[in-house]
Amino acid sequence: SASLAAAAAAASPAVAVPPRSSPLPRQRTRPLRSPGGGSQTDREVGLLLSLREPPSLAEVRKVLAPTLDSWKGNPKLATAALSGVAKERRPFLGVKVLQCMLERWVHANVFHYNAVINACAKALQWQLALALLRDMAELSVEPDVFSCSAGISACEKGRQWELTLELLEEMRARRLEANAVACAAVVSACEKGRQWERVLALVLEMRRSRLPPSLVACNAAISACEKGKQWQAALALLSEARLQQLQPDVITYSAAISSCEVREKWVLAVQLLAEVDEFALAPDVVAYSAAISACEKGRQLEQARVWLWEMQTRQVRPNIITYNAVISASEKCRRWDLSLHLLGLVRASGTEFDLVSCNAMLSACEKCREWRAALAELRVLRCAGLQPTTVTCNALAGSCEAQHWPLALHVLAAARTLGIRPDAVTCCTGAGALDSASPWAMPLALLRQASQLTLEPGRIMYNAALGSMGARWLPAVGLLAAMQLAGLKQDDVTHGASAVTCARGGRWRVLLRQFTATDGQGGAPALAAAADACERAGAVGSTGGLLEAARRAAVA
Repeated sequence: SASLAAAAAAASPAVAVPPRSSPLPRQRTRPLRSPGGGSQTDREVGLLLSLREPPSLAEVRKVLAPTLDSWKGNPKLATAALSGVAKERRPFLGVKVLQCMLERWVHANVFHYNAVINACAKALQWQLALALLRDMAELSVEPDVFSCSAGISACEKGRQWELTLELLEEMRARRLEANAVACAAVVSACEKGRQWERVLALVLEMRRSRLPPSLVACNAAISACEKGKQWQAALALLSEARLQQLQPDVITYSAAISSCEVREKWVLAVQLLAEVDEFALAPDVVAYSAAISACEKGRQLEQARVWLWEMQTRQVRPNIITYNAVISASEKCRRWDLSLHLLGLVRASGTEFDLVSCNAMLSACEKCREWRAALAELRVLRCAGLQPTTVTCNALAGSCEAQHWPLALHVLAAARTLGIRPDAVTCCTGAGALDSASPWAMPLALLRQASQLTLEPGRIMYNAALGSMGARWLPAVGLLAAMQLAGLKQDDVTHGASAVTCARGGRWRVLLRQFTATDGQGGAPALAAAADACERAGAVGSTGGLLEAARRAAVA
């Protein structure tokens, strides 16, 4: 296909020699054999492996010059030499050996190419593997199942799920029956590419082809469903694995537990982790972390703490993912003190904490208005060399918003000096702080700033600005019009704040028109403000319209 040809052309064996900074892992060099010890093939492989990476064609030609003629009559010698090179993950060396063989008219058969393609798969050189498959077709060397399987494996390790599917289609076009290894590699590639629909289709195809079940394919399929948030399919695959007597391992259960990380399914995670114990499988940190994350999503703080304690008693060391899940559960349950304690455990255990941990703890402090603890954590964060983010500053400013609004504004101003870009939450937090301070012009400035930053101000920002208007009814009416133009739905808080502003400004006619036009939205505060404004203006007769509008709002 066109994409295969393009990928192969990018790494043709004739020219695909990696530079000095090649991402290939550092190769092990086999020591040279003594001239009197070992077979001739072993000595050849030792000499080849002693060459620097990447080797030149001249160097390889010099090593193979005495033996290439013997390979013509005994191709198995070449197979043994190439297998030795492949075992050491030296695909580019294998390509040079193939080139020397072709130069001396030594026939390169499918076994020779398979050895080098296997080396490509081990060394993560998927482009070179595709180029070798292309060369096989050009030299009339028919690829077999093992050639295509090795190419699929190379593409799978290179996270090229589209190419694995194309290679599978080419196998069918050549009337080669895909084996379980090839299908498992395609499933694994699609799992890494988050293609859970294709994974389920492949699993169904394997079942129809009566291929032997594979635990590797099963684990990859469950993991794909987990990444696609398909918990029903993941649990169905787990049940099928039990029926096929595949003996699921900890990896299987960890993926299945991770698929239950939704609020309503944390109970399933509890049951699955219990099954791990029933089948005498030792849960590892991945399984525990997945179960604790499921409890975090379901706001089950106590169960998460039980598992954290169980990990310590079983000497399973929690990692940062584990701690972050428990800290996040504490934040959702408004347990800022527990979040702070857990963060202390992270530091005491020597685990390197990250911004996720700190932001979750700061968010807990924000919800509980514990601004002192939040500021102390910020100092620790800076000492650890972690750069605060927008989330960090929003949480810190939010903890100071109500009681210490000047400090909240200082935090937001400091964020700008640090180059932290504000978002809509930042502007809402600033508006809330200014609402506590009541300088009416500053919320309007924040709204203008949000527009300049290409942020879309939300209803909360407009409501905060309306609440700070005092008796300035004209800007309040302008804000209502701006909300309508932005397509934002006005709620009772919106209408209540605007009604109070108009009442304070003595604009009872504007207030009455607004109250009746919205059928009394704004609740009791709006009604009380409207009635008080009418009474002060001597327009007591207008209260009947107010009561009628309030009645319609109550019926609605």
